[in-house]
Formats: sequence, structure tokens, C-alpha cells
Amino acid sequence: MRPKLLIFQLMLICFLSPLAAAPDNNGGPAPVVIALNNWTSQRVLSHVIGSVIAQQGIEVRYQEVAVADQWGALSKNIIDLQLEVWQESMSEEFASFVNRGLILDLGAHQAKGREEWWYPDYVENLCPGLPDWQALRDCFTLFSTSSSQGKGVLYAGPWDRYIGPRIRALKLNFIIKRFDDDHAIWRMLRQAIAREHPIVIYNWTPNWTDSRLSGKFIDFPPFHDDCYTRKGWGGNPGMLMDCGAPVAGWIKKVASRRFKKFYPCLYQALGKVDFTPEMIADASVLVVVDNLSESEAASRWRTLYAKQLQSWFDLACFGEVKRK
Repeated sequence: MRPKLLIFQLMLICFLSPLAAAPDNNGGPAPVVIALNNWTSQRVLSHVIGSVIAQQGIEVRYQEVAVADQWGALSKNIIDLQLEVWQESMSEEFASFVNRGLILDLGAHQAKGREEWWYPDYVENLCPGLPDWQALRDCFTLFSTSSSQGKGVLYAGPWDRYIGPRIRALKLNFIIKRFDDDHAIWRMLRQAIAREHPIVIYNWTPNWTDSRLSGKFIDFPPFHDDCYTRKGWGGNPGMLMDCGAPVAGWIKKVASRRFKKFYPCLYQALGKVDFTPEMIADASVLVVVDNLSESEAASRWRTLYAKQLQSWFDLACFGEVKRK
């Protein structure tokens, strides 16, 4: 094991140890701990599901955790649930931990996800050829800043590890400006739109931008699994990642092993939870556009989708949970 990885794991255990799987003061199982990542829909929907679980008389806690850090926490039963696992940015860790039996796959939502470069429609007038990715080779200077040394700038969050390799493999003259969360990306986007200034961001769908802004994803060479594993597969024979992200990637839920052991009824219910594209997008809209707090947005979302929530959690075993 690499020393840095060992040190990080020890720090993670120490930091989150109060939430580790252990009996509570009454001898029962510890509270259900739900991961809170740093994009809006995941946070709102986590509060939605957490509030439903709390109605069953079960204590719920929320843990702020970065995407990169959540896998160890889930495998050590420190965190119990993550409700939005996206294929492009998380498939490698997901497969590794599920295949080793360290976390449990709760199934996919019907919503499909896309994570990719995105621009407002007016940018097409400034960069002819878009949304074809090769147009970026000719007009990258449109996206430069005073500090980018003539290179174009892609504004992104901290999630996707493949952006840099894709830039290099496709020989794009861009650098990445990463922000800590999605709100910083939206502030930058709104400032650019107000001035009709050229901008390209790392966006995703389902999201609030689907219905509230006019824009397009960049069309990179089509995704294929071999693009990520075989250097000779794509247009650049010497490098991996010379293709775009999946256009219709899966979005899944995962749970800790402890969660299934202590809460088999909840585990069954969470397997039924099935977000549509509209559900995920609305969770984002309520905060980013309607300016509600996350808890207010969760409450409003529960009202909007009360029928679906009831169908997911309408299980006879919940009566047994409440009687315990």
C-alpha cells in the first residue's frame, strides 16, 4: 500500500469515526448516514430520502464528503448511502468496490446521465463549427483569459478525472479551471451569459440548465469502453481518452454492507427508488433557480413527487421497523 494512501485512510477513519457502525446508547444500530457531495441535485435528493427514512423513526445524519473520499467511507460502514453515482465520473471506483464486495449496488435510476463540455447557444455565432469538437481547435483563444497564457479555459468542478487526459489525447489547447462545487460554475456561467461572453463549462444532464438555458454539449468522438483502455482504439493511437463521455450513462445508488444488515426493509425500499430525469433536474432547479435552501427544496420536492415517494416506501416491513 502506498504511504500517502495509508495516511489518507487513517485520517478519514479518525475524522469520521463518530459516525462509524456501532450500537447506539440503547443498544440499537447507529443512525443511517447519507453522503452529501458538492452538487445540488445530489444534496437535495439526499435530504428528501433522509427525511422519509426519519419518518420511520430512524435517526438520520448527513456527512459532507468529497466524491473521491466517499468510497472508503462507504466500504468501512462510516457512510451508508450515496444516491447519485454517475458513470462518467465514478464508474471506476464503483466497479472496484462493488466487485470486491466492499459496497452494495442498489441499482440504477431510469434517468440517464451525460457529463460533458457545454456552452450557451450564442457561442456558436462566435465559434463556427460548434458543436463539433474540432471547432475548438480553431477558436480556443475565444475562451482564454488574462491568466491562461493564450489557452482556452474550461470551467469545471472537482469530479471528473478524465478531462485532462481527454484534452491531451485530442490535442486541445485548453486548461481547466476547477471550482469546489457547482454553485461557483453557475456564477461564472451567469456572468458570461449576461455579457454574451464566450464560455465553455463542464456540465451535466439531468440538471437545471436542461429547461432554463439554451445550450449544447460538445460532440466529441463517440464514447466506447475501449477508448478508456486501448491506446490504439481511437484517432490518437498513442493515447487513451481520445473520445467523449457516455451520452446516456447510468446513474446508480450504492449502500454500505452495514445498511443492509441493520435495515433490510430500508434496503429493499432504496432498491425501488427510481429517479426520472425530471426529478433530478427539479431538485437542482428548486435551489439554483428558485433560490430555496436545500431543506426547503427537499420539502417542495416531496410535495411534487409525493405519489412516487409513497410507492417506493409502501412496504409492509415498515410496520415492523416502527414497532421495534
